[in-house]
Amino acid sequence: MRHLAALVRAKILTITAQILAAHGANLNAADAQGDTPLANAALQGHSEAVSELIALGACVKTHNASGKSPFDLATGAGHTAVAECLAHASGEAELLKVSAD
Repeated sequence: MRHLAALVRAKILTITAQILAAHGANLNAADAQGDTPLANAALQGHSEAVSELIALGACVKTHNASGKSPFDLATGAGHTAVAECLAHASGEAELLKVSAD
């Protein structure tokens, strides 16, 4: 049941991003810690939401107040698939080799 809840949550995040973007929301707006919606999705491992936010134009190369990028957050949380998506979207696939070392 827990897996189903995670899938539903990821789908809701994706649909919410689509609706907000359609109404002109700033997908790169940051919270008090400097985290953007993309950073939060990366940290939580929501690959579908990460892909959708990137497709909608979210900036992949942002950094939060701690100096962490969405890639750093995904890698630190062990979300390899999300990290790969972010590395390719940023045009920095070499990050994958560095993070594997």
